Amino acid sequence: HPGVSFYYVVPEDLGEDAEVTLSVMAAGSDEAIWTWTRKPAEEPEEEPGPDAPPRTDVLETEPGLNRHSWNLNYPPMDRFEKLILWIDVKRGPAAVPGEYTARLNVDGDISETSFEIVADPRSSMTQADYEAQFEFAISARNLLSDTHNGITRLRGLRAQLEGLQSRAEEGSDLDASITATLDKLTEIEEALYQTKNESRQDPLNFPIRLNNKLSYVGLLAAGSEAPPTAAMIAVRDELTAEISRQLAALDDVIASDIPAINRAASGMDLITVEDAG
Repeated sequence: HPGVSFYYVVPEDLGEDAEVTLSVMAAGSDEAIWTWTRKPAEEPEEEPGPDAPPRTDVLETEPGLNRHSWNLNYPPMDRFEKLILWIDVKRGPAAVPGEYTARLNVDGDISETSFEIVADPRSSMTQADYEAQFEFAISARNLLSDTHNGITRLRGLRAQLEGLQSRAEEGSDLDASITATLDKLTEIEEALYQTKNESRQDPLNFPIRLNNKLSYVGLLAAGSEAPPTAAMIAVRDELTAEISRQLAALDDVIASDIPAINRAASGMDLITVEDAG
């Protein structure tokens, strides 16, 4: 598999709480593509089995010589709990050929090295083709992240609204307002994601929604030995417009509906709804 391996030495007397990070970035840029640390940002949902591959998000910091590998992919899209897609994309876009920098920080002692990602000599792709492919893939990844983070926010609001509604007087104006807002949230979520998906087989039975369509066209573009076609770009732009419309509708609910509901709830000494976004 293509990739690059970094070798680095960790002092014997390094404390357990000392910061150790490894970052990679395009040459001339200070914006990290990845930054790996000795402590993962998130623990896995399930305990890995004995045959599970080693984790690539954790930087080994054993005293002495260590090695860390990068598969040349950018971080993948953000996800929400139990996301199920017909075409799922677990990796981020591939880095384009060019010069890159690796930066190691061991408790404030910083060192850097340069390396080059070279194009596959068997490919007929030009540098411009690789860059066009990357820009397409990264735009799809970013919008999918926005979509999935929006769904996380939406679900958090729904849970709070349902809790508030259970304490509101049935048939009251507050009850009716919450119902109307919940209906809006459901319409937005069902446009963005196939909410009936509960198992890996469900996408065969239910129509795919906007996020799945975007992940599919993004995968097609990234997996081609050519820059994105005009048809791919047109589909991407159409999906982008519709997803943006749905996310704007969510913003409207958060900006208008939620404050109105909170004002009514405050007047009744009920707990208000908070946006975690």
